[in-house]
Amino acid sequence: MEGGTIRRVPFGNWYHNNTMDGLIEQQAATADPTQRAQIFGQIQSGLAGDVPYIPLWQTKQTVVFTPNVSGIILDPIQFFRYFTISVS
Repeated sequence: MEGGTIRRVPFGNWYHNNTMDGLIEQQAATADPTQRAQIFGQIQSGLAGDVPYIPLWQTKQTVVFTPNVSGIILDPIQFFRYFTISVS
């Protein structure tokens, strides 16, 4: 996996596993949703066995907005996707 490196994925934890790296590349090159789901199942099983990180806490997310604002997405890693927000 590429987290924590200078490559594509920021905010990483420097976890490295050649099998996981191969599966991630394989799913990225696969267009068939059924095959991708199977590959992601393998990735999830592998990560569950490796336990590359353990969340220590999760803070509460509070968002306030008016009815003319849409596209608010609350993300479990608290990455705010401002590019999805629109005002009508």
